[in-house]
Amino acid sequence: GYGWTDSGIDSLRNQISSQVFKKVNEHNSIASYTQFIADHSWSSEAITAAEIRDSLAFFEAVAKNTSKGYEQFLSKYPNTRFTQLASDNFYDAQFEEITVDRSLASYQEFVRLNPTSPLVSRAEKEIFLIVTMPNTIEAYDVFIKKYPTNSFVPEASRMLYESFVAKKYSAARIEAFLAQYPTTPIRAYVEEQLEAEKKVLLPTIVSAELGYAFMDTAGILQGDQFYDQLNPFKEGLAIFLSSETNKFGAVNKSGVVQIEAEFDEMSDFNEGLSIVSKDEKYGVIHRNGKFILECVFEDLGTFSNGLIFAAKNELYGYFDMNGRQRIEPKFEDAFDFVNQSAKVVFEGNEALIDIYGTYIVPPVVERIAPFSDSLYIFEEDGMIGLMNRLGKVFLPAEYEYIGQLKNDLALVSDGEEVFYINSTGKVIISGDYETFPNYALRGEFKDGAAVVQKNELYGRVNTSGKIISEIKYENLGMAQDILPFEKDGFWGVLSFANKVIVQPQYNTLELQGDNYIIAQLNGFYGVIDQTGKQIVPFEFREIVHLTEDAFAVTNLMDQLGVFKKGKLVVPTEYQRISVFDKDFLILSNNGLSYYDLSADRLISYKPELGE
Repeated sequence: GYGWTDSGIDSLRNQISSQVFKKVNEHNSIASYTQFIADHSWSSEAITAAEIRDSLAFFEAVAKNTSKGYEQFLSKYPNTRFTQLASDNFYDAQFEEITVDRSLASYQEFVRLNPTSPLVSRAEKEIFLIVTMPNTIEAYDVFIKKYPTNSFVPEASRMLYESFVAKKYSAARIEAFLAQYPTTPIRAYVEEQLEAEKKVLLPTIVSAELGYAFMDTAGILQGDQFYDQLNPFKEGLAIFLSSETNKFGAVNKSGVVQIEAEFDEMSDFNEGLSIVSKDEKYGVIHRNGKFILECVFEDLGTFSNGLIFAAKNELYGYFDMNGRQRIEPKFEDAFDFVNQSAKVVFEGNEALIDIYGTYIVPPVVERIAPFSDSLYIFEEDGMIGLMNRLGKVFLPAEYEYIGQLKNDLALVSDGEEVFYINSTGKVIISGDYETFPNYALRGEFKDGAAVVQKNELYGRVNTSGKIISEIKYENLGMAQDILPFEKDGFWGVLSFANKVIVQPQYNTLELQGDNYIIAQLNGFYGVIDQTGKQIVPFEFREIVHLTEDAFAVTNLMDQLGVFKKGKLVVPTEYQRISVFDKDFLILSNNGLSYYDLSADRLISYKPELGE
């Protein structure tokens, strides 16, 4: 009746709401948007007002960044596009508030108070890392027993296993772990490792395209992993070069990568530890994947007496096997420990320290080395002598060589003559004996005898200085039970009683262990035993003793084969032959093959048998 329609009234109402919304926008507060939504629910701007209000409320909570602030936001505005983010922030803030001091107690408290929080596993991980920080069997054992419901118990069990087997890795050691921890949650994994350890796996070249893989002793490939480079297994792990990263890692006998391929260099594991490098910096990693020393050092030694030297910023110190620094870095150079002492260089002089870093001999001379319990070899102006730890000189620095004590006797040379002193530096044997080639080696006492030279002829003396082999030989060697000797330009063999057991007829003799001699006759090499019996015929250009009774022989065509117990067991057709381990030889000839010394059989990859 007044000329208005429903649509007209609605249009006017929306115009009024739009004008109000402009005013609300100018005020831009949570309260004004909330009031607008309540008074103008029909408005097209109501949805926009709600979005802006929710945004203001969320960022107001973010500014406070407290669990209470996020909790209040979620309570007032439960269904917004910020709900999930606010919920995540709530849990993060709650975690930070309870664990602000990053202590073990705080993480335990968080788990107790918030068992349903999605961050419980984060707290459990921190508990795991703190308790197991020493990386020892004891630490992992304590964690497993004290926190049986922690989600990281399986990981702790694996680390416990790796630590348990690290120093004496073997099938027997794995069995000992199962016996000691029969209820371990990783029992199936350990049993798998035990079965794998009983297998003999050998690296082989599959093809130029695929690279290396493992095969068993039947020549059949094991698994489908291929590598650009592959080392033999040692302590149950094999170092490999990844074709994807061009870095080194370690794989176990089950084919599982145990150490990711991320290192520029990586040594074989020794007592569960490997020296690794990244970007020309060195570190030490445990077989369980945990760094003992991060890759931050310019130089590293090897562990001895439980310590390893490490250089950082050009100064050397020592760390223990748990990565703790034991001796501060203050030396210009350092060396491995031997018999509880190590040589170091400080301000240009050498010194000896004990495992606590205390000077045994202070840095007062150019060079120093242990001689006896109370005396030390020192160098001054290029000559050497003996002194005690206080610097008192027992032999002045006027000698070319002072050897190690053996049978309480040490060889000393002034460059022209040699004599023998005891552990106190007193001269015991002196007979105008001359220096000779390799006098430092052959002149040392072995089994109570030493080689001496006089008037350019050789003989032997005992520890009393008595001549026990006449000084009449053109040359004389030393071995465990026999003596190679030279007469009229040819070599033969004497017994320790000076009886000729092999007549002098050879151009050269090279003793190999207690039983064999590599000899040269008429320009060709062969092998004889201590009685002169021929073991390998004299028809080879070169012979190398491999192990026990096995020898690698090289023919005139530079092809290699193997003699064992006097028989040619590997034909002369290989380019390289070397010892793989005590039971196998590795044979290279456009591929890799092996000779099983215990079973006397050749092992080669057989692609026709499949995988």
